[in-house]
Amino acid sequence: MKTECSMLFLLFSFVTAFVFNNEIETGYKQVGDKFKTLLWKYLSKTSKPGVIDFLDFEEHLKSLKAHKKPSFGDYYILRGSLNIPYAEIVEPFSAWIDFEAGDSRIDFYGGMMKTYQLANEGDYGVMYRVAPMTTETVQNEMNCFQITGAGDSPVAPQGVIPDLDDFEHVSDEVIEGEDCQVWRNITTSGDKTNTYTLWLKKQDGHAVPVRYEMKGFNNILGSHYDHYYIDYEEFSPEKPDSGVFKVEGVATSCHEFPGPGLDHVYTFNPMKEFIYYHDKHVEDNFDQFKRHHKRNYHNETEQESRKNVFRHNLRYIHSKNRANLSFRLGVNHLADRTQAELKVLRGKQKSSGGYNGGLPFKYTKKELRDVPKAFDWRLRGAVTPVRDQSVCGSCWSFGTAGAIEGALFVKTGKLVAVSQQVYFSTDFVDFSSTFC
Repeated sequence: MKTECSMLFLLFSFVTAFVFNNEIETGYKQVGDKFKTLLWKYLSKTSKPGVIDFLDFEEHLKSLKAHKKPSFGDYYILRGSLNIPYAEIVEPFSAWIDFEAGDSRIDFYGGMMKTYQLANEGDYGVMYRVAPMTTETVQNEMNCFQITGAGDSPVAPQGVIPDLDDFEHVSDEVIEGEDCQVWRNITTSGDKTNTYTLWLKKQDGHAVPVRYEMKGFNNILGSHYDHYYIDYEEFSPEKPDSGVFKVEGVATSCHEFPGPGLDHVYTFNPMKEFIYYHDKHVEDNFDQFKRHHKRNYHNETEQESRKNVFRHNLRYIHSKNRANLSFRLGVNHLADRTQAELKVLRGKQKSSGGYNGGLPFKYTKKELRDVPKAFDWRLRGAVTPVRDQSVCGSCWSFGTAGAIEGALFVKTGKLVAVSQQVYFSTDFVDFSSTFC
């Protein structure tokens, strides 16, 4: 026992001297708290468990120094893409970040939507959102909305690279043809275990991010509930020009955002959810969805499963809206339904039998022998996505639109989505139709 204590005391003194003399990292000066961590990390890697080779241990400490947590600086400019496989989203973005000045700007889809987070404007900072809007009187006019920070929720610049304070260097590997360090943070909260991984390389003496990935595992569901990653395509450690953070090119002055608070993350700072894993807005939206549609799930497992489906549908909705397409999406009664459940709704029931007024089938069984067992027009790109009629009571217009789309494809080889709304709209001028 005395031998073991003497050995540990000697080793503790050795580590203390090494740490203070070599200044591995400021945090390591809390030697009392770090000693066990350093020792156990060493013992977990050594080929002789329980045996301490002092020279080898010194090399282990030196390797820790070589892999001290990198910094990406107080400012940078980068371009990348946000990838969410579960929601089938690939969203390009560009970012100008200046923590030193308290400013950040992130553009999505090539500038279709621009977001600004300016910490030093006003008492508690201001967030701006600039995006084109179409109304009954204007088309694709750039508009600016703003949200003013408050004492309990001040505006802060939004980074697009995670803070590595809680990350550890776990390995080195090649990704996208680049030799990278791999830094990882595993966080457990309740029944969820989230694994965050950042791949980075060294270039011209500074750290360059390559990829950031999050994988979330839910112990209740027994499966992954979330997965996304960011590919960093261009990175420059230069200070952005201050003019980048000035809101320009809008039709009118910026005005307060009229929407509810639970939409602010998606509309003014979408990246916050993916860098800092902020999901309170998902919880709030899901609670509102349950109340509005009177959802009562059987148990906690189903509720977690439905919430995860809702999360990815919500991401899909807002990502497509940021792209400024010719349509806008919103949450409806199907937002917590899986693809398998929606697929069932696209089927048809068998007829009750008897003559239905149709012409007799003119081909004999002999003539049909060479016909393939299955033929799917969808595989040939001839079918548009299924639309939701809801309670509109206008099935005839949907059927007409589908027939025209199919005939047009057979004739021209091009799939064109035909608007069923046109068939029953009562007014084509001021969009005031109240029929549906």
